[in-house]
Amino acid sequence: MNSFSVVLSIILLINCCVIEGVRVPNELTHIDLMRENYLNVEANLWNVIKSGAENSYVLKQINDAHIKFFAEPLYEKEIHLTIYDPEQKILKLEIEEVNHRIATARRSHLRTNVNDMNRNQAVSFAANGITRKSSLDAIFNVTDEKDFFRYVRNKGDLESCMDSTTSRIDSTNQLIYEYYYDISAVLLKTYALLQLSYMFLTVYGHYDHTMHAQEVQFRFKIRSSKMRSHVRELLADSRTDVWMCDPDVYYKLGNTDNQITRFVQGYMDNEANLNEKNSCRKTCSHYQVAENYNCFNGTYCSHVGGEEQKKHRCLGTVLNCTFIDSHVNVCPAENGSMRRYTNLKFDDGRTLGPNVCPNIARRSTSWNRWFVHCSNCFCYCDEQGPKSDRYFSLHPVLSDTQRNKIITGVAIQKVNRVFHWRITQKVLMGNGIVYETRNAFTTFREGSFFNIGDNTARPDVDYHTLTWQNRSVNLVSAIAPQGTVLTGVRFYVQNGRLSLAIRATKFDFATGELKDVHLSEWITNTSENRTPITLDSPDVPNKSTTKSIPTFENNKYIEFRPTDIDKDAGQTTVPFIDDQIVEPRKPTLLSGVGLYYKGQPGFGGFIAPRVFTYDMGPYILPGDEELA
Repeated sequence: MNSFSVVLSIILLINCCVIEGVRVPNELTHIDLMRENYLNVEANLWNVIKSGAENSYVLKQINDAHIKFFAEPLYEKEIHLTIYDPEQKILKLEIEEVNHRIATARRSHLRTNVNDMNRNQAVSFAANGITRKSSLDAIFNVTDEKDFFRYVRNKGDLESCMDSTTSRIDSTNQLIYEYYYDISAVLLKTYALLQLSYMFLTVYGHYDHTMHAQEVQFRFKIRSSKMRSHVRELLADSRTDVWMCDPDVYYKLGNTDNQITRFVQGYMDNEANLNEKNSCRKTCSHYQVAENYNCFNGTYCSHVGGEEQKKHRCLGTVLNCTFIDSHVNVCPAENGSMRRYTNLKFDDGRTLGPNVCPNIARRSTSWNRWFVHCSNCFCYCDEQGPKSDRYFSLHPVLSDTQRNKIITGVAIQKVNRVFHWRITQKVLMGNGIVYETRNAFTTFREGSFFNIGDNTARPDVDYHTLTWQNRSVNLVSAIAPQGTVLTGVRFYVQNGRLSLAIRATKFDFATGELKDVHLSEWITNTSENRTPITLDSPDVPNKSTTKSIPTFENNKYIEFRPTDIDKDAGQTTVPFIDDQIVEPRKPTLLSGVGLYYKGQPGFGGFIAPRVFTYDMGPYILPGDEELA
């Protein structure tokens, strides 16, 4: 039997739905299911105690039931709690105390063979245990009177990338759920220890604590019900998206791992080279769509020959030419750079690009030919080639559904000059649990990689190529319907614009089993009425000293474009791609993926992915007042 089968078998055993004739709903979160199951186990044990059976039999039932219960994994979320906040300190200390007491009970007081029990030790343990009643009240006071869950939501909504300690903005919905889950777990464990104590004291003849146990149970049910109703209400009105802040150090200038390169790049040429006749009878503005036909004697590219000359020519389409000044000092880019120029300095004092030149600048002048002026023009070059990384894979990336894996995180990363979706994946288990390995390293699953130019790599089928006409990306979110979970993601092209689609697969919440995978549905956002996000005089994004501000407006798109000519000589394509992995703090089910823009005014910014966590609210047992 493989490891997945073992894990699934364990969960199927946990998910029993009938205990002594009392039915527990299957489609509950794991912690709700464990609570309801224990309440039924507890009721059954008190019936055994009141039946008048021999003490040895009764103790055997109590021990066996609690040994099993305390051995069951609760899959706590390991919420962050600080001792510097009074309410959080209470929760933190109660979690530590109850875990210590359960470990003590399992080690020293619970026995499969009741003959091995020490009566005096068990009574002493139980006498101390009934003081845990005040712990239940203290925890419920934090969640109820202090409205702790609303505090969690408000704090989550105020999270900002401007905080230097924040690297990821988590789903407020998921944060509330994780705190609810772990607080429910400590309440349940505290309650179980309290009931165990009452049972031991009653069986050993230290007063009949049946009435005390019933009173505690009544209060526990009432306050748990109220807490559940409040949490369900908050979850229904909380955001579910997760996104990444800019890292403290993004990429060094010159690193192009997250960039479109050599796409519509600032380019200088003389008008004599922009027509077949080497004529200078037009003006620069005439050449809105042209090409470089040669290197006429005296023009900038004629200073060198052979292969070196090709570096200074645009071998694609020349676009949007304009006249700036007749004479210019050209500072060529360093070897290996994706730039053509470091800067261009004109005689009128204007400098395009940074005011530094690590190389020897070359003079390029305009001249008069008879009665016409052969001008230097500043244009843009759209040139495909081995230095131009402008491709996006159209291959879907799917989780390993044969092993019941779902997507738990996504990234957009460049491999072999092509941007691909990459995913993290985990095994989906029952009742909203995602199996988390102890592997500290993120392992990716990706689609098939390929090289541009391979015989098997087909344009518009395997990959999309950016061009001047088709250089837009739809900033969209695709959300799977309730009852389905994320198992695939891909790029596709909608009317020339790059967009995204997700694959949604049905699943059985109780067992976690993915259902009818072959009938999974691809979800898209096909809105046609989109308006552009305009970048105003953008500089290279990683020159910004302030973290990016996200834009989550609906029905937007953005175009790849060159940087500002004055700031960067139009040498860099923006926005960049944020290639960080985006996943929640703890692996969980996801319901969607989105693309959005983030940046600072005056900089090119980033296109980035975000993910949406699955709303667990509908699977929390409704409170009594909701059912009334």
